[in-house]
Order: sequence, then C-alpha cells, then structure tokens
Amino acid sequence: MKNRSIVMKILVFGSIILVLLLLVVISSLINIFLPKEKEESKKIIISKNYSLDNVDNISFNFKKANSTFEISDTEELTIVQNHKEEKFYLNYKVKDNNAYFEEDSYIINPQQKNYIIYIPKNYKGKITLINGFGKVEISDIINDLYINNNSGKLTINNSKNMRIKDVSGDISLSNIEGNIVAESTTGDIIIDNLTGITNIESITGDIIINKFSIVGDSFFENVSGDIILDMEQDSLCKINASNERGKTSIDEKACNSLLKINMINVKNITGSIKIF
Repeated sequence: MKNRSIVMKILVFGSIILVLLLLVVISSLINIFLPKEKEESKKIIISKNYSLDNVDNISFNFKKANSTFEISDTEELTIVQNHKEEKFYLNYKVKDNNAYFEEDSYIINPQQKNYIIYIPKNYKGKITLINGFGKVEISDIINDLYINNNSGKLTINNSKNMRIKDVSGDISLSNIEGNIVAESTTGDIIIDNLTGITNIESITGDIIINKFSIVGDSFFENVSGDIILDMEQDSLCKINASNERGKTSIDEKACNSLLKINMINVKNITGSIKIF
C-alpha cells in the first residue's frame, strides 16, 4: 500500500510537470505563428506655406481635426499637419480676397487629423473656422474670430473680438477684450478676465465670468445652467435680472451705484443667477 501511494504521488507530480511544459510549448507556438499587433504608426509631419497677399479672410473647414492656432513672425501663413499618412488633407483656393482651406470629406477619410496653424502677426484680416469634431486651441491672435465647433473643447487665450459657437464642447476663454458673442448648447462657457461687451447664451451649460470689466450693454441668457458674474470693482453698470424658477443672488456692490452707465441683462429659467 505504501509503494502504491508513492507511485500515485509520482504520477500526479509528473502530470503537473507535463501540463506546465505543454502550456509553455503552446505559448511559444502562439508567439511564433500568430501575427503580432501592429506597432503604432509614426506620425508624419507635413508643413506648407501660403501667401496672404490681398487676403481679407482666412476660412478653415475641418471635418474631424484637432487644431492649434498661434501667431508667428513670418510673412506667410504656415500649416503643419501631424498625421500617420504621407498625404496633405487640406484643399486650398483663393477667391474674392478669401483664402479657403477645406479638409477632405469625412466619408472619404474619417481619421482624426492634427493641425498647427501659424498666423503672421502682420495679417489684419478675419479668421473663420468651421470644425466638425475635435478640440480647438487659439493663443495670442487679435484678429476678428468667427468659430463654429460642433463637438470638442474650444480654448482661446489673449484674443479680441469673437463670435463663437460650440454645440457640445466647453468654451474656455481667458484675457479677452472687445465684442464677445458666444453660444453653447450643452457645454460650459467660462471666461477669465474679460473686458468688453458680451452676448452669451447657453441651454444646459453654466456661464461663468471671472473678473468682468464691462464697457457696454451686455446680455446673458441660460435655460437650466447657472449664470455667475464676478464684476470688477466699481463697475459702471446697472443690472436687470429675471429668473423664472431658479435662485437669484445679486450683491448690491456688484455695480457702482452712482454711475449706472452700462446695462447688464441676465435671464434664466431654472438655473441660478449670482452676481457679485
């Protein structure tokens, strides 16, 4: 009986060793014969320059792209495409003093593109951007901006005079001057350090203005998101606020009580209003 027990133990141990060896062999065969996952393709950078002589408006139409706009010291506009294929996806034409850059159809090429656009600082015309899907970043550009972004975050720093619309992405602005028109459906609109005249609307996103120096009549409207205005000290303004079902809180020191020059019209339905 004792010998039989020893034999059984040897058989069990041998079976375990055999199974482990079999697993090692199978794993090795899988690594040899099955195709490995493709390594991530390297990005290919393509750069092109364009003259802006006699151009009053630059128009970009992107279907699905992340784009960054920066100022440059060069005389020409430069576009840098960062993608995995050796093809430049923007078609270019000039008509009636307008320069048009339009991306290939989304159906033909649905992949996400990445562009960096360098705007010459001596260019004084307008900039128009229509973007289907993707984030947009703009810095230090003081040209008039017209932006329509369907889905993706929009970030603008150190700029002036803009008309912007973002359907489902957030709008984040900082150090902004001039006439500002902004509209969002579901995203938040947040502005830090604003000096100007505004017309800002949202449906479900919050509207938040930090350090607002008003220089003309301004309008804010929301449906279910909050409206929060942090006024600069001694702002020359008068507040006209209406709210159907949300809470309203207005600090009496938000505006200079002696010189009520500029009107702030604020309207909400279910979201709160806070002005201080």
